[in-house]
Amino acid sequence: MEQPTCSSCHYWKVNDNQEGPDGWCCRFPPSVVVMDMPAMPGMPGARPGPDVHSFMPATLKDWWCGEHKGKPSASGSKSKKRK
Repeated sequence: MEQPTCSSCHYWKVNDNQEGPDGWCCRFPPSVVVMDMPAMPGMPGARPGPDVHSFMPATLKDWWCGEHKGKPSASGSKSKKRK
């Protein structure tokens, strides 16, 4: 049996962009990061709200946390007939 990796995990999403990590772990909700707060109203450069981004943990396809289940198989989960 093959060793499990992030690429075989149910929660791993592939990075379609060729730059950066192989993918992201989506087991937990993304982390929210406030990059910059808006300037005071009436001040030059004032924005309506903060500059907020969300991030998922970047992972390589060969890594493995050892914690979560693999992706469902293509054949489905058909049970074997009992005699």
